[in-house]
Amino acid sequence: MTITIFLAKYLIFFSPLILLFYIYKKIKSYSNLNSYEKNKKCEKFQIHLKEMLFVGLSGIFSWLVASEILKNIFQLERPNPENFFIEPDTFYSFPSGHTTFWIALATTLYSYDKKLGIITFILGLIVGFSRVAVGVHFYRDIFGGIIFGLILGFVFIKILRKYF
Repeated sequence: MTITIFLAKYLIFFSPLILLFYIYKKIKSYSNLNSYEKNKKCEKFQIHLKEMLFVGLSGIFSWLVASEILKNIFQLERPNPENFFIEPDTFYSFPSGHTTFWIALATTLYSYDKKLGIITFILGLIVGFSRVAVGVHFYRDIFGGIIFGLILGFVFIKILRKYF
């Protein structure tokens, strides 16, 4: 149960590492640049940093929408508190803010890096279902988080393509 509690409660704090890994991969690819392109390395780094800030914002914004707006609209209660292995963040459960965060992050990241986006999506599913296992969500909350995360992720991609 300890690993499930870790996944459900703390894995979300490691999400910036995924974004840093993307930047690391891009910086590592700079070694293959010719001398003219190496002069533009700083410029490219700034672009990749902006991309990952945008991806991070998509996750944070989605979490806020799920936790502060959607949960108060739907007002669906959590499972029985006697079954909680961790303390939930809010009273209402639908949609899962953690799952919404991870799926929005994965959707937006997928537009930059397909493999890393898929890995992040899988992490989102793992986090979501671990939240069910520790007793703070129903499956409907996880599926709602997946749907809202996809929608909000695609909204961010549209914004990205329009303004960047």
